[in-house]
Amino acid sequence: MRAAFATENKQKHTTAGPLTDTSLPAGEQTAMAHLFAGAFGLYRNSTAHRYVPTDPSEASEVIMFASQLLRIVDRLRQ
Repeated sequence: MRAAFATENKQKHTTAGPLTDTSLPAGEQTAMAHLFAGAFGLYRNSTAHRYVPTDPSEASEVIMFASQLLRIVDRLRQ
């Protein structure tokens, strides 16, 4: 996630990641990287490494959040 949403750093000669929205200010690009990395780390890693009981209403909220994140990715891939 960090590489996909990496911000460009001209001083360190690094380029923006393939999903970085370069039309956004640098702070918002960084926030987007944190959002995706945090969501992946919280939701994917926890369920991959241990049993996490989830009630139906919480599961539907996570699905809606994931849907929003996927919409952002779809927009950025164009």
